[in-house]
Amino acid sequence: MTEKTAVVEKFDLKDFAKLVETEQAYLKDIGEEPMEKDAQDRLREAIAAGRIVFFAAKAEGELVGMCSIVTAFSTFACRDNAVLEDFYVAPEYRKKGVARLLINAAAEYCGEIGASGITACCAPCDEKMYNSLGFDIKLGSEFVMPLD
Repeated sequence: MTEKTAVVEKFDLKDFAKLVETEQAYLKDIGEEPMEKDAQDRLREAIAAGRIVFFAAKAEGELVGMCSIVTAFSTFACRDNAVLEDFYVAPEYRKKGVARLLINAAAEYCGEIGASGITACCAPCDEKMYNSLGFDIKLGSEFVMPLD
């Protein structure tokens, strides 16, 4: 880390507006459309219900990175597996250890809840980064069937 230090904590719903702001920056960064109000409402409900857990990286009181974890039962492990989503670090905080702090916090949480592992899907250009963060088993390709 340089002079800017970040700390990671489990996201608190009282900071939802900052999370949405960071989520919008993430979506813009990856070329996706911004999150509409109804999607934001569904996200708030999912967080409140514990269906998704966010980790926030903060520096100087600002949200500078995030990631989320969702879990689902895996018949391969016969227990929950975690899926990493919403992995984003603000450009000015990249290559300063923030991504590793986020992944470490997510991994610690996943260990506490007994998850068998963490799955991350990424673009080919991000594979080296994920490998350096401990994602070293490649499982083919992912396909999505949209339902709406």
